[in-house]
Amino acid sequence: MRIVAQHCSASDVVGMRELYQHECRCQVIAYSMLPRGLADSWSIVVGGTMVGYAGIWNKHYPGRVSEFYVIPAYRSLQDELFQAFLLTATPIEIGAQTNIPHMATLLYDYCDSISQKNVLFQYDNHPGLALSGATLQICDDSANEWLLQREEQIMAKGGILHHYNAPYSDLYMEVFPQFRRLGAGSYLVQELAARCWQLGRIPCARCNVDNSASRRTLRRAGLRCCGYNLAGKIAYERLTPLVPSPE
Repeated sequence: MRIVAQHCSASDVVGMRELYQHECRCQVIAYSMLPRGLADSWSIVVGGTMVGYAGIWNKHYPGRVSEFYVIPAYRSLQDELFQAFLLTATPIEIGAQTNIPHMATLLYDYCDSISQKNVLFQYDNHPGLALSGATLQICDDSANEWLLQREEQIMAKGGILHHYNAPYSDLYMEVFPQFRRLGAGSYLVQELAARCWQLGRIPCARCNVDNSASRRTLRRAGLRCCGYNLAGKIAYERLTPLVPSPE
């Protein structure tokens, strides 16, 4: 069995990526990196047949594997295919979401020094929050950016990002210091989530693991924690003796 991992174009893996996101069934937070040229695409070929693909960041997190997918018919060979890919591409890290099981498995099997980067959230319910006198005004229709105002004062701003894998979209917001602890953030996220549904998208969000205020805000707005974004350093000594380790 001859396994080949080789550079390819983002267009070469479009079909594989559709299968990947179909199996993920969640927001893939780095999904736009390959078509935007922020990562290199790799094809995984067995006996002349493409059976999977991978993505490695070339910007922001150079050398970090962010996607690795093998079609179900070859899933029993995933370790052999992944190790062959590692030895050819020689990445230094793996990034994975815990709500994408096969990526998380690779991270735990092949990495040391694993750390949590972000808490991931997905819509759960509409809590029915109210904020007396507050109005939501769109400030950029094309970008779905909004301002939360009360008595002509801007309390917060936020928006909806659509460059993630459909049908998921990412919510973001910022509450200005003088209006914090008044419920403005949770109210704004709730309203952005409602507009996201109106656009036919599923609202999601994420925040830094150390940002307890943002976690509380997102939970109050009706989102729930659905996973964590992790990263770890690849331990090449964990590769099996059947595959030669790099010198």
